[in-house]
Amino acid sequence: MTVDFAALLYDALPGLYRDQDTRGELRAFLQIVAGPLTELHTSITDLHDDLYLTTCRPELIALAGSLIGAEVDPAAPERDQRAQVLDSIRRFRWKGTADEVLDRAEQLTGWRVHAVDGSTRMARSALVEDPRPPDLRPTTLPVDDLALIARIGRVDDAVAYTVDVGAPRRPGDRDGRAHPDAHVLFCTPSVVVAGAHPAPLADGSGAFTVADVDRGPVALVDGFDAGPLTRAALDADPGAYVGTPRGFTFRVRGVGLTSPVVAADLDDPAQPRDAAGDPLTVAAMEIAVDPETGRFLTDPAGLGIRLGELTVDYLLAAPADPMAEAQTFADLAVGLAPVLPAAVVAVATDT
Repeated sequence: MTVDFAALLYDALPGLYRDQDTRGELRAFLQIVAGPLTELHTSITDLHDDLYLTTCRPELIALAGSLIGAEVDPAAPERDQRAQVLDSIRRFRWKGTADEVLDRAEQLTGWRVHAVDGSTRMARSALVEDPRPPDLRPTTLPVDDLALIARIGRVDDAVAYTVDVGAPRRPGDRDGRAHPDAHVLFCTPSVVVAGAHPAPLADGSGAFTVADVDRGPVALVDGFDAGPLTRAALDADPGAYVGTPRGFTFRVRGVGLTSPVVAADLDDPAQPRDAAGDPLTVAAMEIAVDPETGRFLTDPAGLGIRLGELTVDYLLAAPADPMAEAQTFADLAVGLAPVLPAAVVAVATDT
């Protein structure tokens, strides 16, 4: 709202002075005096607008973002900058959900990451004799002992772990100071391949490779332990690997394919065998997958699709580079701070 301070000041004067101002000199003087008042009023009004990200001045967007740990690209358009901060606020409201942490961690590392939410997976070990066998007793997981973290196992272990965020309160205390929002991120250094278009094998056997081009056998990786995904493991529990981040996913026009998958030995695609080495006959709706060669055998027509509609997501082993991995973990620790400003995060590699 616009306020005419010169008029307000003039009207506030006693009538005697207004009557004597026949030449308008007093009114003109008050116009000058009212200038700073108008500027002050405008500034106060702007301060109110600056309290809200949707109405604050553009030069204050990055400042507002920095106050809450939001990353703002100063080169982006004003509208995009505001959206970046508002998106961070939305993320903060999700703090504590494993999905949000997982999404950010995978963006930062480019690896396959499994997030364990402390509110549902962590446990506190009681300071009493535990009747359970040693391999099933809760064990403290100190976040600063990376060597120990590397030895504890994987996220599918039956053992529940506590997170020790500092020195124990007293000798023998296995709990330490556990934080209820703690997340453990099990990172599998790997190459995540998404949306690959399978290519027919050059030998004319009718089999396909998961890669876009047939350059020979391609060993797929287990997304939990970074080890090779074996035929025996796929045969024992296909549900753990098919259509999951741990293994591979067949998609048709971006939608996961639900056709049954069987483990196969396709070293010789012309004579397919099952995981036990016996001759294998693939049913019309099945997909026989050999994770050790990155090959699969199926009839696209039997699946009711065209080969060009089919894509595959899978994991490959990442080149061993300790220095690059260390830098990635350092970037992860810094990058997760805006997502979990008040939580404790332990990062573990699966070995």
